[in-house]
Amino acid sequence: MAVPVNVIAQTDDTKEDSAAAIYAKTFNVTLEVAQERLAIQFEIGDLTSKIEAVEPSYAGAWIIHEPDYGLFVGFTVANGEEILQKYLAGIKWATLVKAQQMPHTVSEFLEIQSKIDSTRTDITTAFASATDFQKGKIVLSTPALEALRLELENQASLQPYLDDIELVQQAEMAAPGILKYPYLLGGTALNGCTAGFVVKRVSDQRRFIATAGHCPNAQYLQNATGIYFGTVVAGTENNPIHPPPYWSRSW
Repeated sequence: MAVPVNVIAQTDDTKEDSAAAIYAKTFNVTLEVAQERLAIQFEIGDLTSKIEAVEPSYAGAWIIHEPDYGLFVGFTVANGEEILQKYLAGIKWATLVKAQQMPHTVSEFLEIQSKIDSTRTDITTAFASATDFQKGKIVLSTPALEALRLELENQASLQPYLDDIELVQQAEMAAPGILKYPYLLGGTALNGCTAGFVVKRVSDQRRFIATAGHCPNAQYLQNATGIYFGTVVAGTENNPIHPPPYWSRSW
């Protein structure tokens, strides 16, 4: 399993619902190994930020959790391993880092996604777009694969990018969150606290809510629904993350 680089932390790893405990169970490793890997991710974030800020050929980074834990850093040039060595000096986990050549830099990749999204006024088939840096693909989700494929092929402006697109079947298009779940907006009143930013777990696209560090561990909406937000599963001391069950739906 691979996910883009992000930082996950937990204030109390002894709890069964802590990030480390969940990680250990998910990947069948000891709690100690899980704690070590999650701690490394802080340093991974710093490393990839430094590379992205300096290297024009940077093409994204992602963590592999199985079968072996490691970090892949993408470059559009062939000497990625040589470039990496400049940044790995003094890093204890340097042997976990590998370079991989990719077709586009991050900025080029996002520009391609923007060009695809700009065709929505001309394409009648509904779709949602996302980036997959590991695959080097712009992933388009739609309930009508063949219809979208034909429309994309008929867009002259997209001809150079058709090989960069991956189509994925989705049973139905998601409605905007504000229409389906108007109470999911940041600033929504909770029991003794306030909802913060919406965040998304990249491994399965599940959505969560961030709150301030002083908020109680378990949260409820202050309205007639009484919907339970769930206890903290990840985050930092200042920004814990809560998993509302209904956010497992895509929107």
